[in-house]
Amino acid sequence: MTALEKEILSLPKLEKISIMEQIWVDLLKEEETLEIPEWHLDELAKTEKSLQEGKEHFQDWEVAKKAMREA
Repeated sequence: MTALEKEILSLPKLEKISIMEQIWVDLLKEEETLEIPEWHLDELAKTEKSLQEGKEHFQDWEVAKKAMREA
């Protein structure tokens, strides 16, 4: 494990979430160059099927973030 990884693991949860959000924003800048792995497409298809069958539901991202921060 690198020193950076150890430092990240020692951070409080809110700081970890903030770092994750910053990483996603950075990754989305190069969205067109990202290749979607086959296993991910399979999981998306399973989720879509579960949604259609009423076994899954969506939650607003702001609501989900708030819930994670309060956990």
